[in-house]
Amino acid sequence: MLKRIFALLLSAAMCLAAAPAAGAAAAEKAAVDGDVNGDGKLSISDVVLLQKWLTGYPYIYVHDWLAADLCKDGVLDVFDLAAMKRLLIRNSADNEDKLITPPVSVLSPSLPSTGINHILMFAVDFPDYHFEVYNPAEVLKNVCFGPENDCNSAYPLESVFAFFERSSYGRMHLTGDVFNYTAEYPIDHYEGDNGKALLEEVLEAYDGQTDYNEYDVNGDKVLDSVTIVVPTMVSEIDRDDDGIPDWWPFSVPYYGSGVYDGVKPGTYCVNISSFGDIAGFNNMLAHELCHAMGLPDYYRCTADDLYGTDGMVGNAGCELMDEGYGDLSAFSKLMLGWLAEDEIQIYTGEQSTFEISSMQHKPSCLIIPRDKDKGFLSEFFLIEYITGYGNDSAYFIDGRPNKLINYDGGVRILHCNAEIAEGQNGPEFRYSINSDYYDSSDTRQRVLRLASGYNLVSGYDNGNKFFNDSIEDFHWYDEEGGLTERTGIALGIFGPNPGPDYVEDSWSLSSSGAYWEDPSFLENSVYTIEIS
Repeated sequence: MLKRIFALLLSAAMCLAAAPAAGAAAAEKAAVDGDVNGDGKLSISDVVLLQKWLTGYPYIYVHDWLAADLCKDGVLDVFDLAAMKRLLIRNSADNEDKLITPPVSVLSPSLPSTGINHILMFAVDFPDYHFEVYNPAEVLKNVCFGPENDCNSAYPLESVFAFFERSSYGRMHLTGDVFNYTAEYPIDHYEGDNGKALLEEVLEAYDGQTDYNEYDVNGDKVLDSVTIVVPTMVSEIDRDDDGIPDWWPFSVPYYGSGVYDGVKPGTYCVNISSFGDIAGFNNMLAHELCHAMGLPDYYRCTADDLYGTDGMVGNAGCELMDEGYGDLSAFSKLMLGWLAEDEIQIYTGEQSTFEISSMQHKPSCLIIPRDKDKGFLSEFFLIEYITGYGNDSAYFIDGRPNKLINYDGGVRILHCNAEIAEGQNGPEFRYSINSDYYDSSDTRQRVLRLASGYNLVSGYDNGNKFFNDSIEDFHWYDEEGGLTERTGIALGIFGPNPGPDYVEDSWSLSSSGAYWEDPSFLENSVYTIEIS
């Protein structure tokens, strides 16, 4: 720890020394303009870091003064911050041109899934229920929208912003504002309508104090998302004694008639504060915000004694929208439009060989479509390689981190059915658990299920595995939703192998032992998929 503190102080001192020297050093072009945190790229993290530094936030320092001084005047100020924001927006626009159109956009979700989002959050207490901290809005601002920090004890859920920054590969940036509010009535006045009356009261109270158009980034006159955070003690309310709390985290569309500054509320979330469990709070909020972006739940309606309601079980089944642990799967990222066309490989029917890299390091997946002409809103198998890094590095129980999957991870096959149908309130995933088309037995068509068993196909277990249509889970659905239609496909999974960016001299099997002990190997490794 002392070495780390010394390194931080030394780095800060070097930055301070470099600041006034605007001569020859300033003339040298920074490796990446705006990269003030030194991670080799310009992202919303750099904007947050510079903004906090300029406002005197404690323990914050700028890694690279030359990169931060975009105005080239030898001074870091709000003009550099504004220039950085403009540069980021321009880069994001260039990046978005290469991305696929988010398939979930046909559902008209209120929260855009790409670009820079700016959402609204209220910390709401009641005359009979209060927060355990003095200024919850200030705490929540840092908890939810703070910068990426892999040294934070809550990593990889140190903030919702950081989680989405990693999961989306910097293609969705979540910022927001948080305000305090005390409700007019005791909490029982607001029970029974999904918090609709409370939402309208809060928005009415702040109407005139804030311009709600700032929270409608796509200009569709719908608030992208509103989150109401209520005190921890609220979760203990169970007036009917059924063992189920009357208040729990949820996300629902707004069906009222309220309009504020010409903007109507869209999907809104209610979350329970848990300042002693930052990771748990951010985990739940990230899940609910994904609903606002259009994703459904992947868990099951019925529970069993062994796995509860998990829709995908075992170490191959981690997914934020299922049991709530881990990163979003490649299917979710595909639906949200976080993948570019050249990051999605599609099997076209001939004998073929593909390579896929770890989704926690580089976006890459393979799709086997049932009908390639139907696009992504259809039935297909998706093959992805995941490793125990980033958002898949840990999950939390009572605020304590636990390893989610092994570092080396492995490959899983997902059976996806993203068909769309007209529901009672508009378009929806035909086989989401809330759809009229869904079979509550959980045995028939599902939006997402595992087709490769509970365990990841891993090199640790001699990771050469073969799948063909003698395996029931590797069948297409029939008209009744049963897994009976043979694919006529056989595939082999081989790896992991060194990828094209791996430098062999950086690691030696004889000196370092097993491959999973070398992070550089795993970051640049690939699995080979052979299909016939």
